[in-house]
Formats: sequence, structure tokens, C-alpha cells
Amino acid sequence: MQRTNRPWLFWVILLAITVNSQTSPAWGKTLLAGDARHFLNVGWGLVQAPLHFAPADGRRACLIVGATGLLFAVDKDVRRFTLSHRSSRYDELFNLDQYYGNRYILDSAIGLYGLGYLLKSNRVRLMGLHSMEAIFYAENLTAWLKLLLGRRRPCAGDDNLVFRPFKHRALYSSLPSGHATVGFAASTVLAKSLNYPLWKVFWYGAGVLVSASRVYHNAHWVSDVFFGGLIGYSTASWVMNFDQKGSVSRSRHLFGEIYPYFSANGLGVRVRFP
Repeated sequence: MQRTNRPWLFWVILLAITVNSQTSPAWGKTLLAGDARHFLNVGWGLVQAPLHFAPADGRRACLIVGATGLLFAVDKDVRRFTLSHRSSRYDELFNLDQYYGNRYILDSAIGLYGLGYLLKSNRVRLMGLHSMEAIFYAENLTAWLKLLLGRRRPCAGDDNLVFRPFKHRALYSSLPSGHATVGFAASTVLAKSLNYPLWKVFWYGAGVLVSASRVYHNAHWVSDVFFGGLIGYSTASWVMNFDQKGSVSRSRHLFGEIYPYFSANGLGVRVRFP
């Protein structure tokens, strides 16, 4: 039971920082109905988004897939490195995946929305609404990709190229990482909700840490968490931009700027968070 309560700590702290006196003149059933429509419209917009991809969006999608594929080359090395450096000192640091990036985060987002509504705080209510949208849709996309790809988890063996599509078993649901997806979906919404550098560093750092935790616990390959993190970030960014663009352009700018790079010391990927 203690584990289920910990995620709420994030939102309690967040409320203490973000609660304000903003109120809506339409507070009541009309507002709830409007938020419900918004939730559904965001989902429908995401379904239609690929139909409106600009050439730049296609190139970024190819870069994401390509960069994920490149990381396959270092999956085993990263796994061996992390397993060989486990210690009690790091166990507590990489324990975040027990409380963040899991199924309780959606429950927490719903609670955040409810608290914002009760407190009549537009800022908190919208944080909750956008978090619910980003988490729900990103998580469902990841679930379908897990089933379609059927990649075996590293805890089941050292071969990172074992795939069993449509195999309904947890051991074959490695790619993409659900924790990384949900963690970055929630973190991106929160980071983009306030324009303070330290605030953004904290939430993006939480997304990175929960992703690293999954590799540390031998639950995912590094390519899994990279791909999952970008799904969460991209979906959340799209959700945050939904109300600022026209019906056609809402499907654009789905991905951030992503640059694979090569050097004499190895290969990697640079990601710019706007």
C-alpha cells in the first residue's frame, strides 16, 4: 500500500507551487463537458495526425526510428555496464520507477485534475487534463507497439534481437518502454506548463531518471527507453500545442529536433527540447 501512495507526493508538491486564484466564468457542468470533449478531440486529432504530416515530420520520424535502430548496436554494452555497476548506493537512486512512470501516474493525473477543479484553479486543472491526455494516448500507442513488435526483455536473455510479435507475455513487451513513455509524457506536460528553467530541468530530469531506472533494473534495453521516451515527449508536446494551432496544423511539429551524431569515440543522439 505504501507504494501506491508515493506518486501523489509529486502532485502535492506541484499544487503547493502552482495553485493560483484564476477562476473560470463557466465553472460547473459546462466546463466538465468541455474538458471531456477536449479529451476526445485530442485523441481524434492524434489519429488523424499522420495524414497531415509535413515533409519535415516524416524526416523526423525516420530519424527517430533510425536512431533507435542505431542504439541496438550498444544495447548489450550498456546492459553489461549497468549490471556490473549495481550497488546499494545506486539502488535507492534508481528506485524511481517504483513510483513514477507506472500505472499510478494516470490516477494521479486524474486526481490533479479533480483538485484543480475543486480549487477552481485553471492552471492546475489544465495540468491535470493535459497530463491525462498525454499519458492515456501515449500509453495506448506504446501498448500496441509492444504487441506488434514483441521484443524480448533483457532479463530473459542477452540476445537483444529476439522478437515474438503478438505474443501476449510480459517477457516479450520490451519495445518501447512503457515507463519511459508515461514518465516523459507526464514530465513534458508539467515542464511545458511553467516557464521556469529549474522547473523544466526537474521534470525532464525525472523522465530521464525513470528511463535509466528501467535499464538499471534489467527490464529494458537502452533503445527501448529511448524510443519510449520520445513517444511520451512527442505526444505530450502535441497535446500542449493542440489549442494553439488550426485543425490542419495541429498534427504538425509532433516531434522535437533529433540529431544522430558520430565521432571517433562512438555514436549517439542529440535531442533538443523546445
